[in-house]
Amino acid sequence: MKKTISLRRMFMRRKVLGFVDEQMLSVYRDRGVVVKDEGINFNKTAEDRSIYQLVEPGWFVVNRMKAWQGSVGVSGLRGIISGHYICFEPIHHENDRFLHYYLRSPKLTAHFRSISRGVRPGQIEIDNDQLADTRIQLPDLDEQKRIADFLDDRVSRIDRIIAARREQAERIRKLFEADRYRDLLGMHAGETVRTSLPWAPLVGADRPVRRLSQMAAMGTGHTPSKSNPEYWVDC
Repeated sequence: MKKTISLRRMFMRRKVLGFVDEQMLSVYRDRGVVVKDEGINFNKTAEDRSIYQLVEPGWFVVNRMKAWQGSVGVSGLRGIISGHYICFEPIHHENDRFLHYYLRSPKLTAHFRSISRGVRPGQIEIDNDQLADTRIQLPDLDEQKRIADFLDDRVSRIDRIIAARREQAERIRKLFEADRYRDLLGMHAGETVRTSLPWAPLVGADRPVRRLSQMAAMGTGHTPSKSNPEYWVDC
C-alpha cells in the first residue's frame, strides 16, 4: 500500500560549514550528486573552502537555480558542496536509492519547474516553502528496494554500454587518424625510406623529402611606400 507524505516530514534543512578537508561534490543533471570534476564543471572551487556545506550519504541536495532541469539528488557520498545548493538531512526511514530515482523522475522535475520563479527562463529559483510542501507517494520498503535494485541494474548496464561505445569510438578515431597519416606520407604503397624528420621518420619510397626552398622561391613582404599614391586606394 502506498502512502503520501510531504518532503517537509522527510527532510530537515541543514547548513553545516567548516569541513574544509572533505572531497568536493557537485550536482549534475544526468547523475545527481557526484564527486566534482573540474574538467566538466566550470564553476571553480573557491580558495576559502569553509563556505562549503557538508553533505552526508542520504542527504537530499537541490540546486535551487536548476532544480527545474533535474539538478537534484539524494547523495550516496560524504563531502562538501557549494553554498548555493540547499541541503536537507533525512529524518525518515525510507530507501535512499529509491528516493534518489523518484526525486529525479520526469514527474518530479516537472513539478520543480512549476514551483520555480524568476525573471528569465534560464534563471528561475525554486520556492523553498513549496518544495517542502511537495507531496510524494511511497510504496512499502520492500517494494522501494526492489524498484531501486532494478533501476541500479539497468543504469549499470547502460553505463557499461556507453563506456564501451566511447572506447569503440576512440579506437575508430585513432585508426582513422593513423590511416590518414599513412596516406599523407605515401606509406600504403609498400616500400618506405627513413628520413631525419622527427614527425615523419618513414615516408613512402615515391615521396622524396625536399627542402621547401628547393620547391618554391621564398621572400619577405613589406609595406608599400605611401609616397606612391598608386599603391594606395581610399576605401
